[in-house]
Amino acid sequence: MALVELLCQTWGGTSSLLIPVRATNGTMQEPYPDLLRRSEVDRLVVPPEQSVPGEVWSAFQSLGDQADLRVGTGLGGHPVLLVAAARSAEQLRAVTSVTVPDHGPWALGYLMTCGRLPVSPDGDLLARGGAQDGLRYSDVLEVRHETVTAPGLADLKERLSGGCPAGLSRIALSTRRSAASVSALDGWLNEPGVWSRQNAGDVVVLYEPESVADACLLWNLRALHGWPVGLPLGLPYQRKADGTPDLQPTIELLREVTQHFPMRGLSAHPALVSASLSSPELSAVADGATTSGGRPETPQLDDVLAPARPAARSTATSLTFEQGHALVPTRTDEDREWLSVTGGRTVPLKLTVQVDRRPVPASTVLRGAKKSLQYGGSGFIAPAGKDTFQEVVWPQTWTMLEAVAHDHGLRVEASANGRHAMALTRLLGDPAELRWLCHRGLLELLYKTAASTSMSWWKRRTDKQARTVADAQRDPEQAFEELKALITDVNVSHDQETSGTLDVNQVQQALRGERSTAETWLRWADRRKLVQRLVQLKCEHCRNKLLLELGQAVPPLPCPRCGLIMAAPFNLFNLPFQYRLAEPLRRSIDDDSIYHALIMRWLISVFQTRPGHLVGAHPGVNFYRGDQEIGEADIVLLFADGAVVPAEVKRSGRQLNAVEVTKLRKIAEALHSPAIVLGAGDLHTDCPTAITHDTGDGSCRVVTADYWLNPQPRPAYGWRDLPHGDAQPHEVPDVCEQEKTYAKMLRSAEQRAFGTDDPVRNLW
Repeated sequence: MALVELLCQTWGGTSSLLIPVRATNGTMQEPYPDLLRRSEVDRLVVPPEQSVPGEVWSAFQSLGDQADLRVGTGLGGHPVLLVAAARSAEQLRAVTSVTVPDHGPWALGYLMTCGRLPVSPDGDLLARGGAQDGLRYSDVLEVRHETVTAPGLADLKERLSGGCPAGLSRIALSTRRSAASVSALDGWLNEPGVWSRQNAGDVVVLYEPESVADACLLWNLRALHGWPVGLPLGLPYQRKADGTPDLQPTIELLREVTQHFPMRGLSAHPALVSASLSSPELSAVADGATTSGGRPETPQLDDVLAPARPAARSTATSLTFEQGHALVPTRTDEDREWLSVTGGRTVPLKLTVQVDRRPVPASTVLRGAKKSLQYGGSGFIAPAGKDTFQEVVWPQTWTMLEAVAHDHGLRVEASANGRHAMALTRLLGDPAELRWLCHRGLLELLYKTAASTSMSWWKRRTDKQARTVADAQRDPEQAFEELKALITDVNVSHDQETSGTLDVNQVQQALRGERSTAETWLRWADRRKLVQRLVQLKCEHCRNKLLLELGQAVPPLPCPRCGLIMAAPFNLFNLPFQYRLAEPLRRSIDDDSIYHALIMRWLISVFQTRPGHLVGAHPGVNFYRGDQEIGEADIVLLFADGAVVPAEVKRSGRQLNAVEVTKLRKIAEALHSPAIVLGAGDLHTDCPTAITHDTGDGSCRVVTADYWLNPQPRPAYGWRDLPHGDAQPHEVPDVCEQEKTYAKMLRSAEQRAFGTDDPVRNLW
């Protein structure tokens, strides 16, 4: 009770997370360890050392070390009365603090739902804030203390509709949480927090009047949803003489909840949770409360409790980052107005800087509460006790992945395939540009062209080696020496003998479209340096033909065969161009890492539909525990809640066998990943074995070419843009239709890029 009273007197105190611990050893109950890791927390406040057993105090210290949080016994904070004093009493709402007499069953519910204020303000808290001696509530606003004579849902609704102590603590503050919504990706991966986001806090906590765990659960749910006038609420239950819960009175109360408090979500009943009731006992209550409108849900606590964020004052501004650094003011004009009573004193406040669509993942390492840099709440945290400027340091995406891996005792390195896929992505400047490589015919042409660069040449040389060795079979020693000599002569080169090229006619045939579409693609590839434009020169003396890059083909030039000067090496009437693959593109095709980049593009495009959800993606990452390699993930997705999802990609779906999936699950287990992703270069019909790994629970998804070839996916769960294991043939996207869309989008994108697109002309 004393803790609640102190939190209600502290500015923003009622957004604090209350964590129940076991009295015997000081360890946290589930699901709080993971919730603490993902929540925006500055420090841990624990009872004084002398008030708890030694092993409990040691557990508190160990918990602080594991979570990288400072451990202290003082709550700290700023007195809310000094903030409210910036307004006149007439501008402030009166606050009523209530007490349920005789510690009845409703006492805990009222305390954790409305909060409470002591008869007089806390003197120590006021002194730390620099308040004048003897400051009273009446000096700032009206505070009434009342006793509840008829506790129940009707009275509780009336109390919440008026001013309550929990609301006083939140003056001039707002709750930073995601609005209740149904995202297109909800349930596609087995991610936490979906239920909490969708159900708008329509929850009832069934509490035992003396249960600390139930009290913390009710408090945390109320804080998470901004201390609303309605749900979440608590309903008491009693135990019989034999220790079993007497649930029938609680079931009767449940039927009254929706009469007094309207539901904000789509369900007809509030969900039921409890920290003191077992799952069968909670299910019995749900069965008893079932009506024609359905049965109440009984979600798990880790689904109901989303990561906590402090209440805050929010503002939007523009920052200019230079190499990840920027300066940000700690106060706005309105902030200065609310803090005018402090008289320039240091106020224990924190500033959280968030960058739109650039979240920082939840990470113990990045939390850095004991270090100079601190991150949390998807952003950068800086002290804001003074009205000044603070330097913001934004980490690189790879650094954030390293930090999250370190949380799990791992280290990461980019693999060779990953470096090739990243080189291709960097060459284009934006992963979204990879969509113009997502075409079956085009990929087939690129592979043929790359093969002529190396494989066709190698096959010819290997054939020559085989014939030479075969001719020397009568003398094995001579055959061995001949083979060694031939191998010594092998050098992979990129001159005119080994370089494969393509032209506009081949591109047109690959795209199965008009010549203008092929020309558009070649112009795009040329601008992005994916290809090198070549021109054929012909020596008028020896008729030797050679290919040179356009910038180097400036006559007069010496002929490499006869040595004479080529004065007129070009055709007089036309100059046909050929194109050679740039090295980043050729390398990514040689080792199939182009599929890593293309499927990564699709995953980024899909997950970016939920802003602030995806931190980033990286192709080709090796994971190590110490010096022992755990495995390589072809793609790694990093999310704002700190979850890491690894992916395995194969050009052929037949290669996604049980052995490869087992390797990937080993990485997922080390990272505590909620799901894995399998990617294939083949169509859905060519991956029957791989598809069986998708069991429909979101723990594994298989992305085939039917999906990632889509140049512009618009995901919606259960719709055709998102793959799922039980998809019927008619539910799988039509690749031919996607290729038609590809051609239209390609031409439209070029028009927009050159400013020749006039959308107004589309009106007629």
